[in-house]
Amino acid sequence: MGTGNPAVDSLTVLTGWDAMALSRDWDDIEHELGTGLPSDYKALTDAFGFGCFADRLRLIEPDQWGDRALWIRWLRRLFTDLDSYARQHEPAFPYRFWPQESGLLPWADMDDQEYFCWHTVGEPNEWPIVVCDRSLRVSDVYPMRASEFLVALLRGTVTVPMLGDVNERFTAEPRRFTALAPNPRAQ
Repeated sequence: MGTGNPAVDSLTVLTGWDAMALSRDWDDIEHELGTGLPSDYKALTDAFGFGCFADRLRLIEPDQWGDRALWIRWLRRLFTDLDSYARQHEPAFPYRFWPQESGLLPWADMDDQEYFCWHTVGEPNEWPIVVCDRSLRVSDVYPMRASEFLVALLRGTVTVPMLGDVNERFTAEPRRFTALAPNPRAQ
């Protein structure tokens, strides 16, 4: 059964994942977060839930800990700390972090070291992807949606230079998605 999103459907085929059809109140989530979110991300997290692609890239999603308020506090604290660090120690870093206006907002990470973020400029469905790490090195800007980026990463048509050899893990067979926790909102 398809999700209605071609890139998310491609991801389910690439990873052999059965889309979960989670049910969430996205209006409530966006209200709590204080920003809209890309429709692509909503379809992606509703289909996959909380877990990892290629055992490394962890999809960040609102119900990953079963406590959405905790998730939002974690995002705010982590990225407020990173934003403060950047302002104090890396003034040349070209971005701010969410919740600052036009800040980087994470949608995935790798071991809390590399962050796959949206640059929250303009409408959510147009946000480009920026990859950065805790040392505030920035990779290229990827003008695509999250699920399109993941499909390209798993197919090897996009690489993230700062990840070096890790890029090869994304294209290695079997490409898979591993759930990290059962999601109580699954229907």
